Amino acid sequence: TLFRSVDITVAEKEAEEAKYTALLNEAGAKLVQKADNVHAVLCHMEAQREAGTKERARIDNRNRALDNRIKWLKQYVIGVMESRGVEVLHGETVTLTTRGSAASIVTDETLPVEWQRLEIRMPGSMWLELVAANPWLASSAEVMFKGEADKARIGKALKSDPAFAAWDKKETFISKAVPGAKSVPGKSLQRK
Repeated sequence: TLFRSVDITVAEKEAEEAKYTALLNEAGAKLVQKADNVHAVLCHMEAQREAGTKERARIDNRNRALDNRIKWLKQYVIGVMESRGVEVLHGETVTLTTRGSAASIVTDETLPVEWQRLEIRMPGSMWLELVAANPWLASSAEVMFKGEADKARIGKALKSDPAFAAWDKKETFISKAVPGAKSVPGKSLQRK
């Protein structure tokens, strides 16, 4: 009987091992399927993200185009009204008028850098060298300068120019105080 119980125990053990092996094989197959499913979901999400990015770019481009068309149409209507001496244009649902608006500041590439706000991108190590006042940094190929006119500062400088005070705001004012800057009279279209 002792041998018989040992045989049963070995047989039970082998059966248990076979049972667990089958369960592990089944679980392994499910894990393979799970990995494939996770991959498929990730691919779908990435494709949706890419489609969303493309759609955002398409919508942004369309909005820029619409902004340009709106600007053009308003300027066209203002031009027609001015050329015909019409100050008010009455429609059935809207009245169009023009009124003076703040002059626009227009600059070109001759605007000196001291009249610009700069966005500078550089490695952190270069920043430390800049802080240490290394003059070679200004001509480094690793530093990118993106200049933008500091229109608030330019506007103040133009307004302090005595010639600007006498400006009739009908023609473009070219500044001698700020090279590369001019003040262009503006008009806006009003809808009521």
